[in-house]
Amino acid sequence: MKRIISFALILMLLISFAACRRPDAPVSGNEPVAQPTAEPTEAPTEEPTAEPTEAAPTEDPLPTPMPDMNDGDDDNTPAIYAGNNVFFAVRPEGAVYAWGNNEYGQIPGRDGDALRPVYVGSGFTPVIVGDTVFALDSEHTLIGWGRNDRAQLGQGDAEKHDGTVKILENVKKVLDRWGTYYALTEQGELYAWSYSQYDELEGAELVSAMTPHKVFENVREFDKYFIITNDGELWESCGTGETSKLADGVQEAWGGAYPMAVCDTDGRLYALTPNGMELICDSYAYGDGTTGRGFLKVEVSDGVIWFLTVDGTLKRYTASESDVLAETDNLGELETIMNEVVDFDTATYMDEDWGYDYKFALKANGELWSWAIYHGPILGKASYETCKTPECVLTGVTSFTCSGAETYAVTANGEVWACGMGGEEGFIYGSLGDGTAEESYTFVNTGLTDITRVLTHLELVFIDYDDGTDGVRLYCRTFAVNKDGRLFAWGWNGDGLLGAGALDEVVLSPMEVYFTR
Repeated sequence: MKRIISFALILMLLISFAACRRPDAPVSGNEPVAQPTAEPTEAPTEEPTAEPTEAAPTEDPLPTPMPDMNDGDDDNTPAIYAGNNVFFAVRPEGAVYAWGNNEYGQIPGRDGDALRPVYVGSGFTPVIVGDTVFALDSEHTLIGWGRNDRAQLGQGDAEKHDGTVKILENVKKVLDRWGTYYALTEQGELYAWSYSQYDELEGAELVSAMTPHKVFENVREFDKYFIITNDGELWESCGTGETSKLADGVQEAWGGAYPMAVCDTDGRLYALTPNGMELICDSYAYGDGTTGRGFLKVEVSDGVIWFLTVDGTLKRYTASESDVLAETDNLGELETIMNEVVDFDTATYMDEDWGYDYKFALKANGELWSWAIYHGPILGKASYETCKTPECVLTGVTSFTCSGAETYAVTANGEVWACGMGGEEGFIYGSLGDGTAEESYTFVNTGLTDITRVLTHLELVFIDYDDGTDGVRLYCRTFAVNKDGRLFAWGWNGDGLLGAGALDEVVLSPMEVYFTR
């Protein structure tokens, strides 16, 4: 009888254990986090291909877009600002460090290049990093330093200036538009300065053109292609400085010349084309009775408007025929791509010799999906063939970033996984951080842990060869920040400018970048 009772107790325990481990049981806080794999552990739910009919939401949606991984979201970690061959880091306490190339004085107060971060001051934030560096100080004064051979510093000359110079006060946004510089003040005045567009000017007129001068007023927002006034007027901004009015009642805009995506004051999203405005996303009714924007994020890429709704639905509207791709599907149609999305990224760049096209979507359950009309290994797929249908390529992901040549994903346990191009010769220079200089079509582990975000920077250098042909070289550099604020770097390290103190041209595995006074 005792044996029978013992057997029954053991059987009951086994049944209870199996019930606790059923597939749909919630994971407890003490269970290990599942490791990511190049393929999902189970077939993801098939996504809809047609616009679903949904009841109007009655309460606030749960999905929210992921934070910008490049701008220092955590209070205890540095913000990294990358340029071609020069880099800046702003520590949480406000100390600013720089490293890299110093040919034009990009690193203030220093002679020669910096193989490791050097302290350059505090109380300012870089806004444009390149051969010329622009920054805003704590009082919103625009300052600059570095290269000035095309009047970049707005001082009315094209001479070298030692140290930093003051350019304009009360500035809230700065932009470089193909060699002409624009700054928007807190008062809504838009200023510009340039040298390249005024070669025919002389004397006082040339000095005035090379000094910030007002080109527009009553401005609320501007970009490379447009200006929005405080009255909601949308103006196209041409490269020659000329403007033409496009629409009224605009709160915000995305994209360049047609097509554009515009939002009105009621939170509705429209596609703006030469034929007019087409409503593509209505305003959202929240549970408290208020209404607002029905979308969280918008991107315009090659004639297609992509947007993420507040309930986590990724949609696209094909507004015009493709400029660079061989075909355009579903012209004039609004399509649902997938649901339960928290972040996405899209880009298209192509020419006759080289190009990339990629689309990524991160779902609330940690699945990273990718697809493209043309793609290389940056999609995390095991093959090179064209993939127009979204496919899950990694699980357990909390954030991702793509440079166009390499893709990095951070998982829930802080690991960094990478796919994309690498190499030490030819047209690609860099590393995925896995200890090799090889490319990888599937995600590989970099060995890092406790990482909170990744910044990957791709420098494109176009080459004109002596035989009349041309080409492009890609230089990839990547930085990762962990939860303690420690910084790691890998990739192209030509001239030792990656900041890790190494002299190898390619750093194959992550090396720590140290900050010292």
